[in-house]
Amino acid sequence: MASLGTSGVEEHEAGSASALLTSSRQIGAALGPAALGTVADARAGDTGTPEALADGYALGTLTGAAIAAAGVLIALAVPPSTAPDTEGAAARP
Repeated sequence: MASLGTSGVEEHEAGSASALLTSSRQIGAALGPAALGTVADARAGDTGTPEALADGYALGTLTGAAIAAAGVLIALAVPPSTAPDTEGAAARP
């Protein structure tokens, strides 16, 4: 994933692109479970019964799956970028 996130980036900007990618992944890893846990807790409510907890976890899981599916659809809809012509630049004096 890191190589895909930094491909097509100018050499002098590779460090910034890598840092942005890493920061985004860490923020997503922290906020994603917190948001899904909040959805599950809101659905389960204050009752604490096994059925309410199962309903909450089911909604949290479905929400996560819907977000992942939306991400796949967005990734498929975005046209691929063209990489800079590094071969031609290297061949020139």
